[in-house]
Amino acid sequence: MLALKPPASSLVLTCDLVERGSAEECALLQQPLSPLICPVCLMPCNHDLVEPMRLAFPDHPKLEPVTDAVLSTFLLWVREVAGTQASPFCHSTAIT
Repeated sequence: MLALKPPASSLVLTCDLVERGSAEECALLQQPLSPLICPVCLMPCNHDLVEPMRLAFPDHPKLEPVTDAVLSTFLLWVREVAGTQASPFCHSTAIT
């Protein structure tokens, strides 16, 4: 992400942000995100443990589990903004 030209204006990470939800995993998630200068929005879902995530990201404005309905609405909005008819669930991009 740091090498993108133009630089990213924001980063949104959703669902199953870590494997088991441990504090150690949340700290590992925080490491590659900390050098980013753009805003990072974490959207934990029902399988993510919010308390360990709050410890790893104390400055994050709001860390609450996102329901499937909210996530579906968000992904439909992203698809509209991107102007694509492709399923947002099938696209992945490696962050280097």
